[in-house]
Amino acid sequence: MKMHKTFTRIPQRSYEAFVGNFNPPLFNPTLHQTLAALAVDPLEAEDAWKIFGVDGIPHSLENFADRGRVAYRQALETISQWVMTRSSADIAMGEIAAYDSRLEVWLSCAVAREALPLAQKNDDRPLKAIETAERWVIGRATPAECGAASDAADASSTENYAIGEAMYPVRYDRRAMAAAGLASAAMESARAAMENNQFGAQNAMDVAMAYASAKADPGASAWNDTRVAELYRLREVVAAACLSYPVIP
Repeated sequence: MKMHKTFTRIPQRSYEAFVGNFNPPLFNPTLHQTLAALAVDPLEAEDAWKIFGVDGIPHSLENFADRGRVAYRQALETISQWVMTRSSADIAMGEIAAYDSRLEVWLSCAVAREALPLAQKNDDRPLKAIETAERWVIGRATPAECGAASDAADASSTENYAIGEAMYPVRYDRRAMAAAGLASAAMESARAAMENNQFGAQNAMDVAMAYASAKADPGASAWNDTRVAELYRLREVVAAACLSYPVIP
């Protein structure tokens, strides 16, 4: 059976039924469309599309888990491939957050970890927030613990922003501004776990801005160029983290 070139676990027939039937055909399908195409029987895909549409095909991670570990891992692999079809990490994270909040937290932690080298010396609050959220993903931390870690990272962000802007408009303290962006991203990872809320897109933007702030003053063209480039690069981090998701049904 012919498989899709990008989504290597999806039969071409299923993909065309759930994506190609739009007028005009979609070149960048949503995550829900992609996973519905993965879930459906390719021999029944055309009829399933006409009768049920995307929403009528069960395609949550829990649905794939019910089919067994192979189907579950294929779903995560497909999500990873789908991430790389997006134009930036924040766009991908926004859709994933609406799809599965626990997966969102895991991916947010991976993105925040990318910026840990930007942390201020002897400030472990961002790292602790990330680690607490990661423990929550696998059931080893409570929402209350995530809340406390989130508050601590938020305090780190506030302190560093104050340092970074203390000499404005003469200059910014780029190191402090970058550390503030990291702390914000770490805070959002833990807060997403605490509140079961969607912070994934903002998390990616904060990490991108942290890297931008390390290289240029906010508002400068170099700052914006770096931010855009980082959001594009961070797709790879998100895609890789999908494959390391530790929740095993």
